[in-house]
This record gives sequence, structure tokens and C-alpha cells, in this order.
Amino acid sequence: MKNGVEEDIKRAKLQTMKELFPQRSDQDLLQLIESTQTMDEAITAALNFSDEATFRKRKLKGSPTHRVNSDEEDAKKPKANNVSIGFSVQVL
Repeated sequence: MKNGVEEDIKRAKLQTMKELFPQRSDQDLLQLIESTQTMDEAITAALNFSDEATFRKRKLKGSPTHRVNSDEEDAKKPKANNVSIGFSVQVL
């Protein structure tokens, strides 16, 4: 009887997590549920993981190896004026 109640609770938790994080797989959500003690911890872990993934995507998107036309984009950026200063040295 206890196993049936635990399974019902696990299913309810999984359903809640699926509603909050529909893009995540059931397996990922079950891992989060099983690795934490409370639903709050599971939700926090899922949010932290989502934030890290978003940060990595932004970082990868802006890196030179992942840009399609990096030379064209660099050419479009305004460049600082390079001012050359000449020196003349007199030898005595």
C-alpha cells in the first residue's frame, strides 16, 4: 500500500514539473524530483539548470566560431580612429 501512495505522489510531482517545464524530458524531471527532498528544491534546481543553459546558449551564439559571417559583422562595427603620432629624433 505504501508503494502505491509513493508512486501516486511521484506521478503528481512529475505532472506538476511537466506543467512548469514542458521542454524538459520526463527522465530529467524525475531525476530532479528524486535528487531533491522537496518540490521547492526540485523547482529551484530546474530553474538554475535553465538559467545555466540559457547563459551557455548566449555565450555560444556570440562566440566567433558560431557566427556565420564574422568578417562581415566585424566590418559593420564602428572602429576607433587610429591616430599615429610621429616622432623625430635628432642625433647630436
